[in-house]
Amino acid sequence: MFLYLIHHIEIMVSDKRFEFLLCQYRECLAFIRNYTSAIWQIPSITMAINTFLAITYLEYTETHETRVVILVVALVFTFVSTIQLKKHRFFQEAKGDEFRWIQAKLCETLQETKGKMREIKLKTDEIWCDREAYPTVSRTAFTLRGAYNWFLGTMYASILTIYLLLLYEIGLLILTLAK
Repeated sequence: MFLYLIHHIEIMVSDKRFEFLLCQYRECLAFIRNYTSAIWQIPSITMAINTFLAITYLEYTETHETRVVILVVALVFTFVSTIQLKKHRFFQEAKGDEFRWIQAKLCETLQETKGKMREIKLKTDEIWCDREAYPTVSRTAFTLRGAYNWFLGTMYASILTIYLLLLYEIGLLILTLAK
């Protein structure tokens, strides 16, 4: 009777641990989805707002003071958006590591009772190299290229462009005031 009770308690503890890991797994995957979505949205929204500011800068301003203000707003907004993009990527990678750890623990728990489990892979290079689990996945040169690096490069190029335009406008403003 005592041995049966100990075995029953072990099963209950094991089930609680499994439920806890499964809850963490789901939450972590939801965070990863949210960060991935934000990483795609931040540059798109930034470019849309900068396009509006560029049109305003080019077509609807007549004074250098107004142009300087528009460029300062664009520069600050793009700089903050770039920091936000990098921060979301940082948390996405951190949650990805947590996800892999939780998944490994879940697989260990399930292997004891149900046999071999297949892990879900989130990184392009992991999927690329695993031809056995992903035989039909297209493998081209563009597949390995990360969009994040292109997004980040575009954000840096935007900051540089806005900064150079700001210096140009400040120079024109100084020349105008000097006359």
